Amino acid sequence: MFGDAIGKYLVPRMQLAGEISTLEKFTGLFESKKLATGTEVVLLNNVAGELQVLIAPSAADSYAKAEPELTLASVALSRGLFELFLGSEQVVGGAHEAWAAGAKSLLESDNINREAWKSDV
Repeated sequence: MFGDAIGKYLVPRMQLAGEISTLEKFTGLFESKKLATGTEVVLLNNVAGELQVLIAPSAADSYAKAEPELTLASVALSRGLFELFLGSEQVVGGAHEAWAAGAKSLLESDNINREAWKSDV
């Protein structure tokens, strides 16, 4: 399903951006691994368009020590993946709901609440 979505949505975008080799590096990471059920793929983006890809065996594992397996500097790929997962034609059923619940949980967390209300006074 994800592979089909990459072909349908990301290949044309990356060709237009002249970055098909970047997409090939991204997909090559997954082609080189055997991902078991429960494996989590974490995509981290920053405002400069850098994409870091982390792969963890399961949600029970800590991300604190995780190192990116791949880092790519591509605004086109970062934006394309964001739209692929959160756009109007989501490729993962229930993704919108899961992301909304995660954002709500993050905003309600004690750490976020404490940091947001710190005063310099």
